[in-house]
Amino acid sequence: MNQESAIRPYSPLRDPWLVAVWPGMGAVAHIAGQHLVEHLRAEHLGVIETGPLSELDAIDVAEGLVQPAEAVAGQLYAVRGQGARDVLVFVGTQQPKGKGLALCRVLANRARSLGVQRVLTFAAMASGIHPTADPRVLVAATAPALLGSCREQGADVLQHGQIAGLNGVLLAAAAEVGIDAACLLGEMPFFAARMPNPKAARAVIQLFGRLAGIPLSGAELGREIQVIEKRQIAQFDKLRRASEGPEGQEFVRGLGAFLEQAAGLEAEGASPEEDEIEGVDTSGLDRETLARIEALFEAAGADRSRAAELKQVLDAHGVFREYEDRFLDLFRTR
Repeated sequence: MNQESAIRPYSPLRDPWLVAVWPGMGAVAHIAGQHLVEHLRAEHLGVIETGPLSELDAIDVAEGLVQPAEAVAGQLYAVRGQGARDVLVFVGTQQPKGKGLALCRVLANRARSLGVQRVLTFAAMASGIHPTADPRVLVAATAPALLGSCREQGADVLQHGQIAGLNGVLLAAAAEVGIDAACLLGEMPFFAARMPNPKAARAVIQLFGRLAGIPLSGAELGREIQVIEKRQIAQFDKLRRASEGPEGQEFVRGLGAFLEQAAGLEAEGASPEEDEIEGVDTSGLDRETLARIEALFEAAGADRSRAAELKQVLDAHGVFREYEDRFLDLFRTR
């Protein structure tokens, strides 16, 4: 990673924190990170390219011609004078295909050299929340004191589970170099995992603002929230109607069971176990993978040409046998 040539010199930072985000489920992290950059008058410091730390596992083709490989990169910004401290914001362009821990270790060491005192990442957590409900923000941290601070500002503790991607891996890398770190996860509807979710992002932004002592309301996301919420309600109602007839019961069986159980959970940071989707042993899958599988089942139900993509994902995670009956139902004459 050639940060020194990519980042221009800048003045010292005041008790800085680092916020780092990469694309993920519901685009929650990316929306929240971009919001900080756009609405806190962030200063662009430069581009960080991962260089040899990224791996290539596919190539792009356009009209028969192989396109040049694009380096995985991220934009680094500085927010100054907005509250009790300055904030560095790293916005990653994409999740790398490999060597994620090595990349995060470089970023964590760079943060330590800049005097960063705390690292925060943003992510999403899928649950049975209704689109009109106020999302929770859950937290996982590397230190009890930081966990307590997040709880004091309204976060619920993530009692169990996984945080996929670099939004989670960076916490481990920061801990290795002695920096306390936490991930703030915005709650979003499980069935709408492929839709952007500015409502969950706003909840994350607001909690981060309280932690950092920076006034942040996220009010600028209001219009986007209204548009997405209407789409989510329509999708939710469609799934509910489908579940009322015999033709749709099999299609929504797993998702319906998830929603029914999640609806009864107390707001203690708990969330349903991945292996509690009825009739399917999913104990080895993280929530983002489960959300992707459910979204692909929905897409294949409407367009059977998507079934090949679904089959590929199920095979890649070694769970086709668990989902086989449900998959075959896509092709049975109703």
